[in-house]
Amino acid sequence: MNDNVLILGAILSLIFAQVIKHKLRKKEKETKEIPLAGGNKVAVFVAAILNPIAADIFFYFGWKKSFTKMAKSANKICWIIFGVEVVVGILLAILFINMGWIEVPVDAVT
Repeated sequence: MNDNVLILGAILSLIFAQVIKHKLRKKEKETKEIPLAGGNKVAVFVAAILNPIAADIFFYFGWKKSFTKMAKSANKICWIIFGVEVVVGILLAILFINMGWIEVPVDAVT
């Protein structure tokens, strides 16, 4: 199940990055300073929640040359979501271990 979510996140990140890139290139001639806003920001958030590493790679490196400001914003969002997911994962692991829902093998402690 978890592998499927990671793969889905990577695929969605790639698709979102390319679709947004092509739409914006048609609209604007000077695209370097377009800020990340609206539906584009939502697409970055959705992709980053599913797989923040793949989303960061696809959005940042896919937009770095054409959309500098958008690439930096997407990079920041992905790193923040990655940090939040790590902290939540650690807190949940501690909670589950303390509640007895997860048993830590004795060999792993020593």
